[in-house]
Amino acid sequence: MIRRLTDVKHIPRLLEYGKKWHGKSSYAHLAFSYERSKATLKAAMLSPGSVVFAAFDEEKLCGALVGMIVEFPWFEESFATDLIFMADKYGDRLFATFAKWARKHTKHIQMGVTSGLGTADKFYQAIGMKQIGGIYVGELE
Repeated sequence: MIRRLTDVKHIPRLLEYGKKWHGKSSYAHLAFSYERSKATLKAAMLSPGSVVFAAFDEEKLCGALVGMIVEFPWFEESFATDLIFMADKYGDRLFATFAKWARKHTKHIQMGVTSGLGTADKFYQAIGMKQIGGIYVGELE
């Protein structure tokens, strides 16, 4: 298993991996956009306040985490959060790598769960994080 900060040469592999996860998620009814995803990954790779980590088993991509530092809007603190976190394997190590990076920037972390798959909740609870709310989704007509 290899953990590393990815660069733009990894984007095509990340896109294919992301498309697979998208198809299993609660957003599967929405069309996957390669262009939007490519732009998001590139921006995250180039911004000093964000990061892209990937996990590999030998040469097989088996996880990815796109994270960033965000300022709280109501007080002088920031927090680390994920934009994308998907893993078939080594999710715990991806999270640990992200948390280590985040500690250099902030002391707060908030991880979202929107996939609808149920595995993330169990993981976050197992590592001692507490749930403080929820995300409500709907369609506007």
